[in-house]
Amino acid sequence: MSRPDFDIVPFTFRETDNEQEFLGEAPAPYAPKPKLPVRTLPTVNYCPPSTWGDVFSHWRTAVDAVALANDRLRLLKIVTRVIAWRSGPEQVWFGNYTSEHFEQLTRNMQQIAEILSDPKLTITCDPNMKAYGKSFPGIRQIKLGAAWLNERRPHERTQTLVHEAAHIAGVVNLPEGRKGQPACAKKLAQQNCFKAMRNADNYGYYALNYIGEYQNASPANCVDDKNKPINFSPLKTCR
Repeated sequence: MSRPDFDIVPFTFRETDNEQEFLGEAPAPYAPKPKLPVRTLPTVNYCPPSTWGDVFSHWRTAVDAVALANDRLRLLKIVTRVIAWRSGPEQVWFGNYTSEHFEQLTRNMQQIAEILSDPKLTITCDPNMKAYGKSFPGIRQIKLGAAWLNERRPHERTQTLVHEAAHIAGVVNLPEGRKGQPACAKKLAQQNCFKAMRNADNYGYYALNYIGEYQNASPANCVDDKNKPINFSPLKTCR
């Protein structure tokens, strides 16, 4: 018997007055249709009125992307987990399978979903902060800075919200590496899967994988400001 095909399929959402309808087909019979989360709008403070639409739009996309990722992880509990991991985005963004990594990824993604859908979540804008965003473990607040407000790549804005929610869930970003580069997140997973499991960028790009973004980012493009390749203390167990 050949193994199931676990390729990612595109999903779209259509909203009506009474319901949200899932469109698109998953590879039956292995993947059930995702259950869309109940969207409870976060509180938005100190953001220019002209940005409100962007904030809510990217928050909504983040919620949906994380929901699709969690649906995939629920699927991995049904089928042959190791094969599915190795042939899917989990291998790409988090490196080789271990049962501990599976449990850690599942737990963190569930917490990220709960944080983004929490009605107590507050999103605050601070144009005087240069960074994309800031958040702290256990505090349901995401602060968006000038880099986010001036960003023209829409999916980097969405990634920031997942990234910051990962911080709130307790995922601590690592000092080494280059932030905001999907190529570096992939290379980190290849070279040091243990650190990838603790890197918020990897969770953000992993979620965006489910809306068709960054699947083709090449680890070879992970370079520093002088265009030299960045390496992440390679471990044989992560190859």
